Amino acid sequence: MHSVSLRKSFMKCLLDLMYDKIKTKAFYQLKCRLYMQKGNGFYVYAPKIQLDSFKHNQVKSLVEYVTRYASHPPMSETRITNIDWDNDTVSYYYDPHEDDTIEDDQLKRGRQFVTEHVFQFIAKLIRHIPPRHFHTIRYYGFFSNRSLVPTDKMTKLFRHNFIHKMKKLLGWRHRLIHSFGYDPILCDCGFFMELDYESCYFP
Repeated sequence: MHSVSLRKSFMKCLLDLMYDKIKTKAFYQLKCRLYMQKGNGFYVYAPKIQLDSFKHNQVKSLVEYVTRYASHPPMSETRITNIDWDNDTVSYYYDPHEDDTIEDDQLKRGRQFVTEHVFQFIAKLIRHIPPRHFHTIRYYGFFSNRSLVPTDKMTKLFRHNFIHKMKKLLGWRHRLIHSFGYDPILCDCGFFMELDYESCYFP
């Protein structure tokens, strides 16, 4: 079953946001009544996790999925297979996550193809747009520029060599090489440029 704390947190956040918009006595009474009736909170559409059997690889996959979702759009353009301009419909496909935990291929639903009106398609996309000034990614741990935590103390989820590699890639030089295939300090003569402080001008 889903974590009760997650369900309760979702219920509180949802009801608080609704009350900020409605702010009526009737809704306040409804809010209090729901807190009493829904002791375990509202249902959360999230993967069912058994903590006693939650393995390291599952935690790693979950972290990678959340970070990928937070830094990319909810749907890639390559998944759109057709656009019918005459009927205002969009055709696309998706791979259901319910199949991830099913080992028998015959029981899996497989890739699903959907054709729906463009307004329905847009409605599914815009719900993923975060509020203005909302931070979807926060740098924490060794990803933080001000982090003083040594990497050898953070090996519970990833191995030390993987963390060292990821931390090394955070530098501006490696980011330019990875994004544009261009080394900014490599000279045309074949040597790497070095900063000479004695030749620099400091007013």
